[in-house]
Amino acid sequence: MEAFPDNRGMIVHHEGGQCITLEVNLETKAEQQQALREGIAFTPAITIIATMAQTKESLVKKVRLSHLPLLHFPELEQGLRQTLSVYGNVLDVGVNLHEKTKAYMGNGFAVLDIKAKPNQKFEKLDYSIP
Repeated sequence: MEAFPDNRGMIVHHEGGQCITLEVNLETKAEQQQALREGIAFTPAITIIATMAQTKESLVKKVRLSHLPLLHFPELEQGLRQTLSVYGNVLDVGVNLHEKTKAYMGNGFAVLDIKAKPNQKFEKLDYSIP
């Protein structure tokens, strides 16, 4: 992590398969903002997208998405973030690519914090989202 040489440490959390979550403690607000804006680059091919730490009251759910429309990722991501925001604060959205061909097959995931804050109300997250 050349961009953040003064980081206070990192804890790796494996979620199975190739999915890895990192918990990183950065020294300054400026470094935190930079990580949120640019991600954390480990190699030219590996950059981790950063999000702010969640509070202990957070209720984070990872949702598998299927039968997604065949759109370019920026357009799909924007639509998913907008659609899913009624169910919680959208922390991350991604698509699954075929291991060998790297082709998008209409499947993905989202990570949401479904714990509403004061003056906030979310729809109930169910198995089928219209």
